[in-house]
Formats: sequence, structure tokens, C-alpha cells
Amino acid sequence: HLLIVTAQGQALRVEESEFRPMGRAARGVRGIRLAKGDYVIGCDRVFDNRWPLLLSEKGVGKRTRYDEFMLRHRGGLGVKVMNLSEKTGLIVGCWSVAEEDEIIAITSRGRMIRLAVAETPVLGRTAMGSIMVRLDEGDTVADASVVSTTEDGDTSI
Repeated sequence: HLLIVTAQGQALRVEESEFRPMGRAARGVRGIRLAKGDYVIGCDRVFDNRWPLLLSEKGVGKRTRYDEFMLRHRGGLGVKVMNLSEKTGLIVGCWSVAEEDEIIAITSRGRMIRLAVAETPVLGRTAMGSIMVRLDEGDTVADASVVSTTEDGDTSI
């Protein structure tokens, strides 16, 4: 399965097989129906031993369980994945993470923050989340990436 997430907090879980192979010049098919001004910020595979981790531009984040997302057909509106407000801002990313992974976030002012996934709360699908990144006035989270540790101790981003 795939989980498609938008900046305004909608998510759609779909079968990967609903996206048929196409040629390079093909236009493609609709994955998720978007509200006006919304855009896709992430699409990741669903794994049994992992969680989707969401992070907003104001540093609020959470993990939730994949089984909270009903399987739907592509092209739907999806369901609310995070309760967004002025306090959270828009979602900047969604990643499939394991308990031992870490997240490296970068702010709009160039500050990098390393976060342990294990310290991120597992909350319900519609919960707002908790503060993961403390930001200075006017600073926002620009992007983030998952850092995974392999069995031999190497890390990969």
C-alpha cells in the first residue's frame, strides 16, 4: 500500500497496483483529489513494523499507526491526518519510520536539528501532535529527512 499526504493535512491509503505502469511521455493518473491551494508533500510505502511520522512547518509532529487509514481507491479526497491550526502551520513532510530511526530537520534559517523517532509520541490520526522542534521567532521547518541505522552500524539518509 501507499500513503499519500497533502500539506493541508489530508491522507489517502491506496493499493500500489492502482497506479499502472506508463510510458515516459504519459500524463499519469490522479492519486489524491486536492482542495484549492493544497499540494502533495509526500507519498510513502506502508510497512507493518513502521509508522508514518508527520512534521509541520511550526515544529509540531507525531507518529500514528497505518491501520488508522482505511484502504481507499485512488482519486479520493482522503481523510484528515493531523489537526492543523495557526499553531502548527502546514505539514512539510511525512516519512515511514522505524523505532530506531532518527529525523534531521532543517529550518528556514539554516539550523539543523536531529530528533530520535523513539521520542516522538504515537497519537491518533486526527490529533494535533506535540512540539518536536523548538523554533526561534519567525523561523519555520523547511524540510527533514530520515536517518536509518543499518545492522552493521552504518547510517543512511
